[in-house]
Amino acid sequence: MTRSPVSSEFVTEPKVVRALREHATERSTILARLAASFQEDQHIRAAWLWGSFLRGDQDDLSDLDIWLLVAPCCAGGFAILLEKYCRAAGLVIACGENAHNAPQGGGYFNALLAGSHGLHHLDIYWQVPSDAIVPDGPVLFNRLNEPCPDFEWKQTKPDQSEESDLDNCRGRITFVWLMLSVAAKCLARDPSSDMALMSYPRNAFDETVEVLGLKGQVGEVNWTTTGGSFEKVELLRQVSLKTAILEGACRDRGLDISSEANPCLNRYFDLVERILSKGL
Repeated sequence: MTRSPVSSEFVTEPKVVRALREHATERSTILARLAASFQEDQHIRAAWLWGSFLRGDQDDLSDLDIWLLVAPCCAGGFAILLEKYCRAAGLVIACGENAHNAPQGGGYFNALLAGSHGLHHLDIYWQVPSDAIVPDGPVLFNRLNEPCPDFEWKQTKPDQSEESDLDNCRGRITFVWLMLSVAAKCLARDPSSDMALMSYPRNAFDETVEVLGLKGQVGEVNWTTTGGSFEKVELLRQVSLKTAILEGACRDRGLDISSEANPCLNRYFDLVERILSKGL
């Protein structure tokens, strides 16, 4: 796959330049707010960026991947603090812990924040210091060599009682939002993208339709296309629109789920179309 960095440095069209700069600035603001919260929390012993920022190939559409080392006493139940810090950093559309993606002896937290031109995606991983090594790269701070204060840690891990099928719809819909955004980003970088990523949440989407009993209202969903890049963006819009139907049905049933995702995604699709029209 051909991957071209999407950066305001390589664009001449003023609206695209402004949008990319605003998106990157929002991401920097989110990171700065998170870093300030992390540094104030003495439970967090070190923090650094990884992923594209560690490799050095990030662009204006890159997500934030953050790795934390935390005091052993608070490794369990740490997600509740991360949600607090993410909400202080921006408008959270969805967030939550996912044990399947957790590193050894640690945890994983995912958050989607609203932006002026699309979702900002955060992947936050944490481990205790004995299980990880701070890499060479963009370290936010490192106080592993400083004395570790004595902590009084109250277990704040949410009740692990089994969620209902309706409750699980929130996570499934969040996964659809995420993958539509990722597919759009890949398309901006590579107009020939086969859009395979957007089919990843198909099972989650279908399960939500079944739980809500909305097959007749949602209708058939096209998950693949052989058309050009603009047809692919339109396909993303159509799936997003059908997902919005599911969101509304969840809210009608009393589920706390954001109404900001679909408008945010469509602003991102608008940006991707403008990028594609300039031949990046």
